Amino acid sequence: MDFAISKYNKESKDVYYSRVQQVVAGVNYFFDVKIGRTTCTKSQLNLDNCPFHEQLHLKREELCSFQIYTVPWEDSMTLVKYTCQKA
Repeated sequence: MDFAISKYNKESKDVYYSRVQQVVAGVNYFFDVKIGRTTCTKSQLNLDNCPFHEQLHLKREELCSFQIYTVPWEDSMTLVKYTCQKA
């Protein structure tokens, strides 16, 4: 938010600075990530230590774009959309 307001103030012709009074809507986050297939099945609970597949016939990598909408004061988070394609 600081970045956006700083840019706004630089480009504004007003002699006074503006600043955020209140966030009145949620926040959209956009992520572009490379994901890979792990050796862990979906029945396993902890993904943190799952290695990626090395064997070519099991290996899969994708480039994905995610849009997440969050309303922090409501403790709400929604995956708005995502798209993936082979890397």
